[in-house]
Amino acid sequence: MKYFLDSAKLDEIKYAYENYGIDGVTTNPKHIKLSGKPFMTCVKEIAQWLKDAGLEGKDFPVSFEINPHLDKADDIVAAAKEVASYSPNYCIKIPCCKEGLIAARRLEKEGVRTNVTLVFSPSQAIPAAKLGAKGVKNIAVYDASKTDVSELIAEIFRVSHVVIACPTYNGGIYPPIENLLAHMKALAVQNRTVAVMDNGTWAATAGKQIVKQLEEMKNMTVLDQKLSIKSTLKADQEDNLDAFAQQIIDAM
Repeated sequence: MKYFLDSAKLDEIKYAYENYGIDGVTTNPKHIKLSGKPFMTCVKEIAQWLKDAGLEGKDFPVSFEINPHLDKADDIVAAAKEVASYSPNYCIKIPCCKEGLIAARRLEKEGVRTNVTLVFSPSQAIPAAKLGAKGVKNIAVYDASKTDVSELIAEIFRVSHVVIACPTYNGGIYPPIENLLAHMKALAVQNRTVAVMDNGTWAATAGKQIVKQLEEMKNMTVLDQKLSIKSTLKADQEDNLDAFAQQIIDAM
């Protein structure tokens, strides 16, 4: 288990490292804005602190998200390299879209660490691992029960592909995921490709209900292959798991 601080405020980072022993830092545009400083100022100041604290080059990653509106791999690579040049600790967050994945693979080959934003629930760890084995690097998993819905929505607006995994809760959708879907509908999320998986002790029914809500949103593509797990993944479901992961790759 590793603990990461969500912040771009240098005083908060210092305090958390000195008092709580955090293992790294992750930022996003919202955190940069809350710091009250320009993006590159945060990049430079945190890099200097890493050096002064003796953490430069050690296992203490700091994630910075580059401009999510860049839509060409060459531009993404250039922006990522600029940020990464300030510290070997920097891991660059890149949206999971066609050009983003192309850029991420190029950057990994050149030694630049990347964090591709893709999935939104802890129960997606199994298919996420399959995606990793199939070439999607550094997949980010979000726990919808612990992550503010505004941050999840912000991430969904920045990516083209989303995986929603949800346990069945009292015959319905797990409340944090249901809340996320309600916000997606209210904020008119559209034009996304979504893969759905669910879990249940007796009858996993959340997936069908999630698909129904997604189909009420505009231009949402729900991938055909669903994955439903009863309690734990069974050996005879390995092929289904492979197919679930492969369809996500094929849709990129």
